[in-house]
Amino acid sequence: MVEYDPEIKKTVCVNRKPRPGENARFTPSVSTPIQPQITFAVLPYIPAREGRGSRSLLAGIQELATDQAARIATDLSRLSKLPAGVFGQSSRADKGFELVLRIEIVSGTVRDVAVAAHRP
Repeated sequence: MVEYDPEIKKTVCVNRKPRPGENARFTPSVSTPIQPQITFAVLPYIPAREGRGSRSLLAGIQELATDQAARIATDLSRLSKLPAGVFGQSSRADKGFELVLRIEIVSGTVRDVAVAAHRP
């Protein structure tokens, strides 16, 4: 879930049920001359109950993060390259999953996208 944190005055990505080793909160960073900007997006992928199609609700801390989540959700070749375990016991995306994506940005261009947390 992406939400605004009034204490730090930033939009953050909240992992409501972190698994062992996962963060409960992902806070974006600002780029510096030697560090890329880090931002996050959430990609829940929900199969339709009727057995045909799926639903996906995208949310990113910023536009580039949301764009990357949308690109992954609509590109079967990128979905197939996700790490083992994202889909639980099955290797099939039709079972549904939720991802927290970590997006690295340099000079306004996405340099890397990685799974920061997942829920099969």
